[in-house]
Amino acid sequence: MTFAGAVLMFNGIAAIVHEVTATNVSVIAIGWLLTLAGTLALPGWGWSVASGVISVVLGFVLMAQWPQVSVWFLGFAVGVNLILDGWALLMFAAATKKLSPSSS
Repeated sequence: MTFAGAVLMFNGIAAIVHEVTATNVSVIAIGWLLTLAGTLALPGWGWSVASGVISVVLGFVLMAQWPQVSVWFLGFAVGVNLILDGWALLMFAAATKKLSPSSS
């Protein structure tokens, strides 16, 4: 076991702080990447941009409200992020299906 692992295992508060911080940074980074990738004008790009913008906003809200809402808001932000990413992928698939020629 590494030293950092032992510290996190025996200090629950430090573990929560590190997990929330890492998740917050990743939500903001993924939101920016989704927003940038969505501007490539692929089919269904609007949903990808919307998902990215909402992810960035949720990340900054979590950062602004730290540490009061960190326990419950983290689950909320990740849940909303997963729902929006799934919806964006469904809309992308539906848009590409409309563009593909039928194979009948």
